[in-house]
Amino acid sequence: MNGAYTYHVKNMVCERCIVIVKNILSSLQIEAKLALGKISVAQKLMPSYERGLVERLRSVGLDLIESRVSLLIEGVKQAVRDYIALGIDARQYKLSGFISSRLSYDFGYLSDLFSKEEEITIERYYILQRMEKVKELIAHDQLTLSEISYETGFSSVHHLSAQFKKFTGLTPSQYKAAGNEINQTQTIAILMADLSGYSALTETHGAISAADLIDKYVEIVQDCLIGDSRLVERVGDEVMIVSNSPDHLLATADLIIKKTSKVNNFLRVHGGLHYGEVVQRNNSYFGSAINLTSRIAKKASPGTFWCSGEFVDALQDKVQLSLTPLGKHSFKNFTEEKNIIELSSELHSSIYVDPVCHMLILNKETAVKHPSDEHYFCSAECLQIHKSAINNSITFN
Repeated sequence: MNGAYTYHVKNMVCERCIVIVKNILSSLQIEAKLALGKISVAQKLMPSYERGLVERLRSVGLDLIESRVSLLIEGVKQAVRDYIALGIDARQYKLSGFISSRLSYDFGYLSDLFSKEEEITIERYYILQRMEKVKELIAHDQLTLSEISYETGFSSVHHLSAQFKKFTGLTPSQYKAAGNEINQTQTIAILMADLSGYSALTETHGAISAADLIDKYVEIVQDCLIGDSRLVERVGDEVMIVSNSPDHLLATADLIIKKTSKVNNFLRVHGGLHYGEVVQRNNSYFGSAINLTSRIAKKASPGTFWCSGEFVDALQDKVQLSLTPLGKHSFKNFTEEKNIIELSSELHSSIYVDPVCHMLILNKETAVKHPSDEHYFCSAECLQIHKSAINNSITFN
């Protein structure tokens, strides 16, 4: 086979993905050569085979790429993977310069396009992929931790272990011990949650304050886990929690909202809840259910969790909490609209939110009040930024 026709595959980013796609092609009796992000066949598939391939790929969170923008996005992803593959040698390049040089586009343009299309920054995607590479190497069990840290560009085993535990909640040794079951298909409840205004807070108060807040956030989340709910992943301010019981996960979400809303100078949380089939491999989860949960979480308002209809239907006790139907909503890369139900926690009327860094103001006595209106701020610095923004007609998101 000469590979006369090549299909580009979205999200086909690791060796595990190649194995999954290989199994799909085998089940469809399609002969092909595979590489990351590519399926090469002797000639373009007949429509019936192509439809079957698309359907099977989408069931595991993959898809064929059709547009120029999509190809450019996949080019960025491939450049990130190539950068990670450089290991320790990547230090001689900046990620931004490496990607820009590879694709011959201005990095600012690529960054804006990527964030718009993927709803995640390139930098955050890099962190995700770097940790996935670490997971992959741990699972293969061919390299020592020292060799893995070198291969993935970490300065030391200590640095790798510290970052890995922040990301997964486990040390590399714990992750390896827990990763015996692979390719396990299961139907589970999924929760994804972010802190509203985290980027604004980081820009206003700096990385150290943001890191301190994340440490507190993870501590709160751990304290909120109900039943068999478990924190399986964290990147930046986003956490992913799974459970076999939708009721346990709903109770966990409710606790997260309530506890974060009672911490002064904290941020409001927002997230998504879904119930669906996933593939578990080496403590990682794959499939369209994961992607949908992420999309739902992005649309939720501060202080709320949006639940899919599938999640609510799977609840054993549907009256345990107050849920508000929001009707049907569409989500990117999903053809069917989804029924959405909102879980929220009503904030007391005396609670204010800093309009600059979005921190909750629970105690007006220790806050800084605007001299001429009812805005309260966590600090005099935020008040000054607000005044300057008003004078220059700048609004905060």
